[in-house]
Order: sequence, then C-alpha cells, then structure tokens
Amino acid sequence: MSALNPTLQDLYDEADARGLRVLDHPLPDSLCGIWDWHNDTIWLDPGLSDTQRRCTLCHELTHAYYGDTTCLGVNGGLNETRCRRRTALLLIDPIEYALSEQIYGTDVWHIACDLGVTPSLINDWKKLCSHSVSGDDAKTIDKGTLCLA
Repeated sequence: MSALNPTLQDLYDEADARGLRVLDHPLPDSLCGIWDWHNDTIWLDPGLSDTQRRCTLCHELTHAYYGDTTCLGVNGGLNETRCRRRTALLLIDPIEYALSEQIYGTDVWHIACDLGVTPSLINDWKKLCSHSVSGDDAKTIDKGTLCLA
C-alpha cells in the first residue's frame, strides 16, 4: 500500500489484490476492526461510518502488510504503534493538515472532519507523525517518502 490518501474503494481494491477478504461482523467492546492472519481476513464492525471504515480498513491492511500476528505484549505494542503511524501517514496529507490546523487551530474534531479521517487518527498524527509540520515547513516535505515509514 503506497498511495497517499487512498479512498475507501482503493483500500477494498488493495485487499482484493492481495487476496484478503474483508467481511462485516459485529465486534466486541469498542473494536472497529480485526486482522485475522490465520484466515487472511479483515473483520470490520458493520456499524462503522464510511470515515471510520476507511481509517480502520487502512489500519488493518497495514497489519496484514507487515504480517502482524499480535497486538499484545511488547511486540504487539510495537506493531500497533508502527501500524497507527503508517495509517496516519497514508491518510493525512501534511500540507492539508497544516492548512486545516491554520483554520481550526487545535480543534481535533473539525480538523478530522475537514480531512475525512477520525479524531483518533488526528491524535495519532500529532503524536507519532508530525515533526514541525506547519506553515512553510509543510511545503518542504517530500510526500512520496512518507509511506516508507
């Protein structure tokens, strides 16, 4: 998965190209999605909005891309951090983020709505991805290298 800012359809096409099934099924607790490496299947909660579905599918495809088999323990924590970072880098354009932040300041909800992602992904971006990405700094980033993280 290397295209920046993929659409929901792009993500479904990516799953299909890799031979992965994407199925809806009610998930426990507050889970939005699960990567089932035993069956090459991504499970998505059917109650997700299109925005949540796009962010979750990208996240689970990233787990599949890296062949993650756990999100528990030390290795699982590292896998999850890597996955959250890559998902944010794929779905959030740093220039668009900087422009949105100029308009909405620190209002995570409005920035998320403006960029078509979830507020939690904005928080991941701010925590894991942004390195002084604002104003003129955003213009110096080579977006083509972001997906290599």
